[in-house]
Amino acid sequence: MKYIKYIMIGEETQDAIDNIMDNFDFEKVHRVMEYLDWKWAGIDGYGVPNIYELRKRARMLIKEAVKDLERDKECNISTGGFCVSAWRAPEDDKVFIKLSFVITDWNNYE
Repeated sequence: MKYIKYIMIGEETQDAIDNIMDNFDFEKVHRVMEYLDWKWAGIDGYGVPNIYELRKRARMLIKEAVKDLERDKECNISTGGFCVSAWRAPEDDKVFIKLSFVITDWNNYE
């Protein structure tokens, strides 16, 4: 039996999630993944995910990051090229969310 933990998301945060999902260019991500032959593991083996799968994974990551804000003021989570950053504004606890698809990155952090 699989248990799913439901999280309560406020209306303002849900509006932010919907805005990201409506405006993020999933088609561009899909074209890049096809060009690079970037495959994800799936039920049927490895393959380039379709747009529905991209959207589903992105929404799952966003919700996970928002859930983690219950205990932290900032959360970064990533998988399969997607990276979600979520944080709460210190003055009013407003939630901000950033969704990106990263092909390459570098930093000088230790």
